[in-house]
Amino acid sequence: MLKKLLLFCLILSMSLFSLYGCKESTGIGSEKIVEQSQSNKPNWLNNPPATDSEFIYFVGETESASSSGVRDAYQVSVAKITQYLETVASQAYESIEKSFGKQRSKTMSEQLIQNISKKNIIRGAKEKSNYWQKMEVTTQQGVTYYYRVYSLVMYPKTFVKQAVEGSINNQIKEAQANNDKELQVSLEQTRAKLLAEINK
Repeated sequence: MLKKLLLFCLILSMSLFSLYGCKESTGIGSEKIVEQSQSNKPNWLNNPPATDSEFIYFVGETESASSSGVRDAYQVSVAKITQYLETVASQAYESIEKSFGKQRSKTMSEQLIQNISKKNIIRGAKEKSNYWQKMEVTTQQGVTYYYRVYSLVMYPKTFVKQAVEGSINNQIKEAQANNDKELQVSLEQTRAKLLAEINK
């Protein structure tokens, strides 16, 4: 009886070793680069260029069935531009929120973003570079492939400045028409804050 039990344990152990050992040796779930658009990863992949006197830079990343997914990565970069503008506008309108309430500040901030988005983002965003990797993935069903694609986009500060000034100037004119001096002053301060943030 003891021999049968020991034999059963031995067979079970060998089966488990075969199951998990085989999985480990074949690298199930492992990935490796089998092809790329250039010999070395570009530096901007991990360290995007710092904002300079003319441009703000954004990196978009996505996965695709082919290297043509670079266009999708470009769209991700453009979406990041919108997020950046939303953050800057929201922070700059804080003074208005304190004086006139959250809802009014939010409405004015959204008006600014819409104005910038409609007029400038697609027209102003330019792809500076792109890069892709063809990835090989080992699965239980076999080997599959997909692409990691990246796009470095630069966005001119002048586009943002023009849109910011144009949009806030319209809001200032509206405040003047309503004889709302306090709002006018807050908007002028907001304009100065936004332009200072963009010029960093």
